[in-house]
Amino acid sequence: MSTNYAVMRNHHVQLSELHVRECELDRRLSQEISTALAHFSPSILALDGADPLDGDFIALYYQLALRRITQFKQRISERTAYLNGSKAVQDTLRLMGGRKRLQCDLGGALSPNNACKKEALAQQISMALLHLMVCSNSLKHQLIELTSALEAWMNAKETKSGQEVSQSSHDSRKLTWRIASLGTTQHVSKATYSYIH
Repeated sequence: MSTNYAVMRNHHVQLSELHVRECELDRRLSQEISTALAHFSPSILALDGADPLDGDFIALYYQLALRRITQFKQRISERTAYLNGSKAVQDTLRLMGGRKRLQCDLGGALSPNNACKKEALAQQISMALLHLMVCSNSLKHQLIELTSALEAWMNAKETKSGQEVSQSSHDSRKLTWRIASLGTTQHVSKATYSYIH
């Protein structure tokens, strides 16, 4: 097996470790996003938009939701940068010849303007949170696909190497048989020569 294979095998171990890390980070973030989904939008919808005091609370909840969404985006962005900074990820992506980086669309920024109706604000928050949940999960699955692609490459290399070893062994047996045959022919030829003379 080539040195390249040995290097990629080590990268496979590293990718597996990164996958375990990503699964845990995705699980935690998904739980926090689910908590935010269950809190912000229902709290806004429960308030009376026509009441000035409730209107202030709607604005407050909306700003808090925006802050939380920004925090979630930052964490996903940091995870993406961490993965793309890994040599195992970089080398495997280069080997596959496709994308140069793992990608994650965090979506556009929500407007800080809370003048919309409470239903529209609640929907914007929910959609943004759901998008980030999908985005976090997508990052994990991109890593799974990359690891699977590397496994397929390694299996192909192992199969090819096994075939080459088998062919080499077959050629070696043929060479031994030919040498043995040649030796027998030479032996008979010498005996015949002696008999004639």
